[in-house]
Amino acid sequence: MRYLLLIIFAICTKTSACAQSYALTTDDKVKAKLDTFKNENVSRYIVYNVSCSGVHPRLVVDGQCTVYDIKYVVWLENGKSYLQRFDECNEYKAKLIDQEFFNTVSKGIAEIKIARILSPQIKVMNNGKLVLMNVIRDHTCVSIFKIYWGSEFIEKHVDQFNLSFKYSDEKQLNMHYRHNQNSILNKLYKQIHSAIIGAGYVSK
Repeated sequence: MRYLLLIIFAICTKTSACAQSYALTTDDKVKAKLDTFKNENVSRYIVYNVSCSGVHPRLVVDGQCTVYDIKYVVWLENGKSYLQRFDECNEYKAKLIDQEFFNTVSKGIAEIKIARILSPQIKVMNNGKLVLMNVIRDHTCVSIFKIYWGSEFIEKHVDQFNLSFKYSDEKQLNMHYRHNQNSILNKLYKQIHSAIIGAGYVSK
């Protein structure tokens, strides 16, 4: 009986601790981080996340907490770039990262404002005539960049299907493939992905 009581106590203690640890949402944690920037004179930062439609795998931590929402905050402080991950289940330390990502944003802010990833278009024969047809997909993942740059705010979406689509099943080239690959938004996507891997937050 004594051992049974000890086991029950241990389970209850662990459950209570987990409930307290997992009380905050990802957005709660991100908001708290951004609030600290006001006191630290940080005026240039980016919030990045990936939003997927359809079914995709979830990460379960300790069998009790499921990660639904992962966001990253990148900021410039005292001439150095930092990256920090946020989710519902864990606490992560900020990591010092290479200046490459922030240099791209800083030098290309005007280009970023007007840049967009175009939906795939292919040429197909219809009644003996070549016509352009849009290619769409009902499930995809979209990388979202929310850029806070001093007094400016810019939000950009990078649809990963639109970005990567090159050929149709009939081997018709996407007319917008080269444009999308050369876009500064693709450059940002590659750099943030590389920074996240380099910081050790995810594997390749």
